Amino acid sequence: MSALPEKQATPLRNRIVTVVTATLGAQVVASTASAVLPTIAPKVAASLQVSPVLVGYYVTLIYASAMAASLFSGNLVRRWGAGRAAQAALGVIAVGCLVSAIPSLPAMALGALVLGSSYGLITPASSHLLARFGSASSINFIFSIKQTGVPVGGMMAGAIAPAIALALGWQTAFGVVAAAAVVAMVLLEPLHRSWDTDRNPEIGLLQNPFSALVLAQTVPVLRWLMVITTTYVVVQVCLTTFVVTALVTEGGFSLLEAGAVFSVMQLGGVVGRLAWGWIADRFGNGIAVLGIVGGLMAGASLGAAAVTPEWSRLAIYGLFIVYGATAIGWNGVFHAVLARHSPAGQVSTISGAAMFYSSAGILLGVPAFTALHHVLGNYGQLFGLMALVACAGIAGCWLAHKNLPAASY
Repeated sequence: MSALPEKQATPLRNRIVTVVTATLGAQVVASTASAVLPTIAPKVAASLQVSPVLVGYYVTLIYASAMAASLFSGNLVRRWGAGRAAQAALGVIAVGCLVSAIPSLPAMALGALVLGSSYGLITPASSHLLARFGSASSINFIFSIKQTGVPVGGMMAGAIAPAIALALGWQTAFGVVAAAAVVAMVLLEPLHRSWDTDRNPEIGLLQNPFSALVLAQTVPVLRWLMVITTTYVVVQVCLTTFVVTALVTEGGFSLLEAGAVFSVMQLGGVVGRLAWGWIADRFGNGIAVLGIVGGLMAGASLGAAAVTPEWSRLAIYGLFIVYGATAIGWNGVFHAVLARHSPAGQVSTISGAAMFYSSAGILLGVPAFTALHHVLGNYGQLFGLMALVACAGIAGCWLAHKNLPAASY
C-alpha cells in the first residue's frame, strides 16, 4: 500500500526542491515559535514571579490545542489546499506569539492554545505536499530535510531568544518570531495556487473528526506507528522543554550557556534527521532505523541521568549532541514511513492522526514529568525515566515491522 505517486513532470515552482524549501521554512518558523518560551523560561518566570517548571504546562497547552486541531486538519488541507493551509498556520503562529508576549499567565495560556492550533495544521499540510511531489526512492531523505526544520527552529530559539530576552526584554523575542511568521506567510502567496490544484472545496470541515483515528487503526502497521510517535515524542518534548531549566538550576550553567547547549543539541537533531533519512533510503527499512534510534535514545537518557556539575563542559555538550541526534532526529524517517503506508490520497489525514496521538502522549508525559519533579526534585532522575519510554517505542517498532505488508518498508 503506497500513497506516493510516481514522479510527474511539473512546473518549475512545483519541483520538489521548491516544495522542500518552502515547507522547511514554514516548519522552522513553527518550531522556533514553540521553542521560544522553553529557552527563556527562567527569565520569564522571574518577570512573572512564578516557578520556571511551569513552562511544562505552557507546552502542554500547545499540544492540547494541536491535538484538537489535528482532528480537522486532514479535511481542511484537502478542502483549502495544502499551500493555503500552510499560510493560514503561519498567520495563526504570528497571533499566538503576540498573545504569548503579554506578561500575564492567562494571556500566555491563551497564546499557547493559539500556537498549538497552528502546529496541528503545519505538519499535515507539509506531508501532503511532500508525498504529492516527492520521489518514492528518496522519500525518507526528503521528509528528513523538511523535518530538520524542527531542530533548526529550536536551535535558532536557543541561540537568539535568550540574547534578545536579556538585551531587549523577553516580550521582544516573541515579537521577532511573529514578524518572521508574517514574512513566511507572504512568501508562500505566489506558490499556493499551483500547489493547490488538487483541493476539493466540497469536502466538509465538520465531518466526523475521529474518522482519521479510526482509519489509522484499520491498517496494522499504522496502528503500531502511532505507538512509536506517542512514545518517542514524549522523550523529545520533555528534553527540549526542560533541558535549559535543568542546566541552569542543577548544572551550574548560565542562561546563555544553557541556551548554547540547547542549540548544539538541536544541531545534533538536524544532523541526525538527515543521517537517519539517508540510512533509511540506502537500507530500505525505515522502521528498523527507528528501532535503532530508539535504542540510542534510551542510552542517551541514561547518560543524562548521570550528569553532575563535576562533568566537563565538553562531555556535557557531547552527550546532548547524541541525545539531540536521537530524541530529536527520528521524525523525518517516521513521517516518510507514515506516508508510505497511508491509504492513497489520505496522507494529510493520517498525518493528522499521528499528530493527535503524539499530542496525546505529550499531554500525559509533560505534566507527569512536571508533577514527578515536584516529588523527586531532580531533573536527572526524570531524564533517566525517559529511557523506559524510549523502550516502549522500540517495542512499537518491532510490532510495526512484524505487520509490514510484503515487499514494503
